[in-house]
Amino acid sequence: MELIFSDETINDTDKKHIVDFITEKVEGFNLNLKDLEKIVLTKDYFEEVKLAWENIGKYNKGASNNSMGEGIGILISDKPLNPESKMVVLIGDSQWRNLLSENKKEFDFVIHVINHELAHAHDESIKHKNIYSEDMKRGYLSDLDFRSKYEADKFWSEYIAERLSSDTITREFIDMIEKNTFNQLSQLSNFHSRNNHFLFRVWKTEDNFDEFNYYMEYVLKSFAHLLGISHGLGKNHEWTVGINKKVRKWIGNSSLIEVWDSMSVNLSDLYDIYPDWDDFKELGELGKGVLQAWRCFGYFD
Repeated sequence: MELIFSDETINDTDKKHIVDFITEKVEGFNLNLKDLEKIVLTKDYFEEVKLAWENIGKYNKGASNNSMGEGIGILISDKPLNPESKMVVLIGDSQWRNLLSENKKEFDFVIHVINHELAHAHDESIKHKNIYSEDMKRGYLSDLDFRSKYEADKFWSEYIAERLSSDTITREFIDMIEKNTFNQLSQLSNFHSRNNHFLFRVWKTEDNFDEFNYYMEYVLKSFAHLLGISHGLGKNHEWTVGINKKVRKWIGNSSLIEVWDSMSVNLSDLYDIYPDWDDFKELGELGKGVLQAWRCFGYFD
């Protein structure tokens, strides 16, 4: 694995300090990173992420940079199509420079960001080399059963990344995810309120599902983040208790509370047998939770 600095102005002393530190940390994370080609410490994060996707033939993709959240680190992987391919992790310049900070909170925060992205690499390698068959590639999104599993895999990925990296979690990182979750739930609610009138319900079809799912996907990913953190810390940890109370308060009497509870159970069950899964179909129960979330808002009833 190679460590790349996009900013060539960084001095040799600081560069050596960062290289030595990350190398030592990576060795201590106990993750399968054989397929990780490099970690890139970016100078222009969003542009470099866009180019990294284009390098593997995926255009019009990038890091989140909108009202739903702002990306700070990402794994670029083509493993669903090419299980033998190498992966790249990019870390935002707003983050990796804190490896030189004397502020312990900033320093610890970026350590978790790196750990989280490396855990993604670990999971991608295991899933696409050892677990998922060709069925993962051959399904059609028009097939509701396949689509629910396909979507469920996105949420599993966030869950396992947080669960495997929970030993480096910080209060500040949790605060960021909680803030994002509250904002995303608010925007999902606003979208539903704007569109939930009689005429909309009559023509609620696949055509407008994509706009709805833009909001819902962010919400469910944040749920997975928080559940991964909570399960990693343990149910009695004060941060876990606090997360659960906040989410239940934000959701209120919405049927999304059942989605939160079912995701908690299904993700935990998947983790208990990971990586000894029986192919893609293991995501079935989690996929049912995704369908449940869609049906809370009138889709695919």
